[in-house]
Amino acid sequence: MGQLSPSGYSMAVRHLAKMRTGWQEVHPTPSLRSQAESLLALYPLKAADALQLSAALTWAGGFPKGRTFIASDGQLLDAARKVGFQAIDA
Repeated sequence: MGQLSPSGYSMAVRHLAKMRTGWQEVHPTPSLRSQAESLLALYPLKAADALQLSAALTWAGGFPKGRTFIASDGQLLDAARKVGFQAIDA
């Protein structure tokens, strides 16, 4: 999008590489996809956002209370709050 300078881009890539060592990836399973479909029926989400929220619920073991969910999409944040996450706008 041209919003980062070349040095800013390099810094962002290095920061991402550091963060990558501490995150946990949740891969889409049939149950995760099914949960995402249920979320689509309940909230006005895009399909990818429903998958992201479903992955977060899976990561939280189905108990989102006290867990933080960070996103920049308003509808995704609203849905995350409604299912019990502490949602923070990035």
